[in-house]
Amino acid sequence: MNARAAAISLAAAALLLLHADYFDHIADDAYISLRYLDHWLRGEGLVFNPGERVMGYSNFLWIVLLAPLGALGIPLPVAAQGLGLTLTVACLALVSNELVRRHGQVWPAVAAMGWLVASGPFALWAQAGLEGPLFGLLLAGAAIAATRIAERTSPARLATLTACLVAATWTRPEGAAYAVVIAAWLAWQQRRREAAIGLVAAAAAWLAFASFAFLYYGDALPNTYYAKQLPLSLAVIERGALFHWAYIKGQYGATLLALGLFGVTAGRSTRAPGWLCVAMIAAFALYYLRIGGDALVYHRMWAPMQPLLALAFGDAVMQLVRLATRHGLPAVSFALPACALPLLAVPHSLQGFELAYLRGDDERIRSLATLGRELHEHAAPGTRLAANVIGAVGFYSRAPIVDMLGLTDRQIAKRGQRELGTPGHESHDGAYVLDQQPDLLLVGIPRASRRRIDVNEAFRPAFPSDRDLLADPRLLRGYDFAHWTLSDGRHVALFARRGFQGPERLRVGGAQPSSSP
Repeated sequence: MNARAAAISLAAAALLLLHADYFDHIADDAYISLRYLDHWLRGEGLVFNPGERVMGYSNFLWIVLLAPLGALGIPLPVAAQGLGLTLTVACLALVSNELVRRHGQVWPAVAAMGWLVASGPFALWAQAGLEGPLFGLLLAGAAIAATRIAERTSPARLATLTACLVAATWTRPEGAAYAVVIAAWLAWQQRRREAAIGLVAAAAAWLAFASFAFLYYGDALPNTYYAKQLPLSLAVIERGALFHWAYIKGQYGATLLALGLFGVTAGRSTRAPGWLCVAMIAAFALYYLRIGGDALVYHRMWAPMQPLLALAFGDAVMQLVRLATRHGLPAVSFALPACALPLLAVPHSLQGFELAYLRGDDERIRSLATLGRELHEHAAPGTRLAANVIGAVGFYSRAPIVDMLGLTDRQIAKRGQRELGTPGHESHDGAYVLDQQPDLLLVGIPRASRRRIDVNEAFRPAFPSDRDLLADPRLLRGYDFAHWTLSDGRHVALFARRGFQGPERLRVGGAQPSSSP
């Protein structure tokens, strides 16, 4: 690695770690994957509930990479956060080294590192426990390998490209779509043989994974696809556009300005390497519109795009440096103002609705983790839960769970027609949930409170799954409103099946909710 690039990336890594630590977030969804891994390490299979083969994750390679760390005895949440941060630092080094190699100057690398350090989505999701850092690294690696092949092909560069594409496809199913974009770009660069090899490798990887999924789970696609997929409609696209706009607005337009700056400085040079990054970002933008966006805080799905944005931004800054040189001006006169552009994204991390929501979300996750530990310690073996938010409470309780949103439940995921709502939270089948006779029902998005809240405050239907339950008369006939008192004195409101013999921490009492949704 170039010494200058190493110094720049080390400085950026220090700042990025401080930014990530400011968030100090691990997503509830991360615990879903960790529960699959925990069961796998215990010899119970790669399953959410032992004995039920449902593929409620879409990050296979991420789980596989965490397995050795878990086998060494490292707590899985710590392993997930640590691996995410490690891969993020590797991504910083990869981008910095490539820009110094490509341009022979440090300004592009400084600009790119500034972009990544200032990005709230990049920093938060670096240690949130999900596969974003791995996916972002692989996409950046594939883009860099492809641009190097366009310069001069070699077996090593082709091997790197195919390895990145295969790994990206195994990390996220849509990874194969980026292989199509890269293959098209390589063909445009008169590298048709390399384009075909990369495309075939990604297709083979996708087929291999689909075959494994079908043989092990009975479905070629993750169950999450069925739970989240909505028919293409104008309403879905509009919702995706609104989520795009929320990201752009939160960054004060920095992303659009960076892409516009690249477009202007690249001019008519359609073979400039940054155009591949722009094409991959455009492909993501279309995919994001198609699925109708994503509800996780700080624009989770935009996080893997940040290294590609940084590469294009670095190229644009280099063009400004060249422009300054041609006019006999010092490079700093053009480069320094451009490098200040990422500062527009800084307020996004420090203030606003998303940060306030994140802090509340963290508190809920900690409460559910505590509840999960106490269920594991005090509830009778086999106590069955039903919940919308299944990550932390599921991981720590190790209890069987009915996922009311269907991510890990095939019946709910494939129920059929659903209304447009919060992305990923539209699936529901209340009758099926009650058919399973769960012992405890966690409705809405549970949180712990210092006081015992009443039923009307507790039962605020957050999703269609909650409205299903409230509309079913069996809820009132078969369940009592109750509270679980945590060891710190806080209370979590829930519903307990009538006749269920819970521990002393479970106190039944209070009025029942209205029978109308």
